[in-house]
Amino acid sequence: MFVSKRKRIIMLSALFMIFLFAVPYQDFQADTGGSDYGTEFDDMLTKKFGTHYTVQAVYANYNADKYKTDTEKFWLQVTIAF
Repeated sequence: MFVSKRKRIIMLSALFMIFLFAVPYQDFQADTGGSDYGTEFDDMLTKKFGTHYTVQAVYANYNADKYKTDTEKFWLQVTIAF
């Protein structure tokens, strides 16, 4: 079953000592019917090394608001671009 979701995103970002720090906030709601699917905020710290390498650390916290299960995740990502 496909459920269409609408989301509002608020993004705060700052460049701090050559690191990019971003804090997006998302509010997930149904397009019709008024269902609330919860909210999520993320903390992202990104650092570029040279012209080809980027490292990003991300923490995500989803609050389900009675819809499903609250979830917290952390991951580290390395990108190489040529």
